[in-house]
Amino acid sequence: MSVTDVLTVLIALAALGVSIRSMIVSSRSADSAAASAEAAKESASEAGTMRRIESDRRHEELVPVLPAVLQATPEPHPRLKGQFSVFVEFTVERDYQVRAWAVYEQGESPLSLPDVVAAGSTQRLYIETRNADEGLHAREVRFAFWPAPDHSWGCACPGVTGPAEEPEGHWTIRRSLSYTPPPGAPMW
Repeated sequence: MSVTDVLTVLIALAALGVSIRSMIVSSRSADSAAASAEAAKESASEAGTMRRIESDRRHEELVPVLPAVLQATPEPHPRLKGQFSVFVEFTVERDYQVRAWAVYEQGESPLSLPDVVAAGSTQRLYIETRNADEGLHAREVRFAFWPAPDHSWGCACPGVTGPAEEPEGHWTIRRSLSYTPPPGAPMW
């Protein structure tokens, strides 16, 4: 074997050693890249979970606060002798779009409200007119609330727009009515 042949074999062995070392390093890099990709995927999943938790927390934070029971107040009707108009009042802490219905045993009746109820303003809802000796027919009030359009706050829930898209309300709240007959009315 000539010197050239020996040198060729040595160069070939050196090249083989470099190739093996490169293969080991590449394998480690691939393993590291796979581990890094898996960690990134887990991190993204955790971030998504955190976003959902924060969105749910914000949604609950924005639920309108109303008394547990609404007091229905009778007032003498201005034109109908012996009859009383029954009203309830409520106030909200921020601007909302609101719709409300008086709920009866056999259905509901819409109540009159402005399109947007302003924060801090007391809203007075006419429920029904009663004779002095009659009990209240309405059992509760059902409210549907949405964030007010064009205001600085909003719910982080996807697709929150208003009554046309969410007719049942973004937040739906039902409140029972407490009714005390007018003074001097017979108890039924």
